[in-house]
Amino acid sequence: MTTQVSTTAYDRLLCSLQDDAVLGIYRVRLENIELPTIPQNRRQNVSRLKKVFLTQRCFRYDPQNYIKATIRQDIFDHHCSIVRSSDGLNELLLRAEDSVSCEHGSCRIKAAKLVLRGQNRWWTVVLYRENIGGTPRPIVNRDAKLFLDPRAHSRIHDDFAN
Repeated sequence: MTTQVSTTAYDRLLCSLQDDAVLGIYRVRLENIELPTIPQNRRQNVSRLKKVFLTQRCFRYDPQNYIKATIRQDIFDHHCSIVRSSDGLNELLLRAEDSVSCEHGSCRIKAAKLVLRGQNRWWTVVLYRENIGGTPRPIVNRDAKLFLDPRAHSRIHDDFAN
C-alpha cells in the first residue's frame, strides 16, 4: 500500500518565499555570472561536464539544466536591460562591472566558461533577488532548506562538500 505525502504548512511557506523572490528566467552572458570557489572534490564534475559539452551539447534550454542565481535589486532595477533574444528567451543585458551570483549550478557554469565561445557564451538562469538594504531575502535550495542569506548557503554547501 502506498501513502501520499500531504503538503505541509512549511512546504507552502518555502514555495511562497521562493515565488516572492524570483525575478524570472533569463539568458545571461557567462561573463556576467560570478562563481563561488569550486571545492576540490567537485572539480572532477567540471571536467566531466566539459567533455559532455564538447562531445554532445549543453542543453541550456532544458529546465533541469537551468542554474539559480541572485542579483542586487538596484542593478536589476536601474543598471540592466532586457531584450527578447532570437530564440524567444528574455536576455538580461548587464554592464561589464555588474554580475549575477551563481547559487546552484557552479560546476556547469565553470565548464561552460571553458568550452563555449563567441555569441554562444550564455546560460539560462532562474534569477532571484539578493538582500535588499540588509533585509534577509529567503532562498530555497534544491533540498528545500531555507537560507536567509545566499552567501550562507554557499558557505554551508562548501562545508559539506569538503
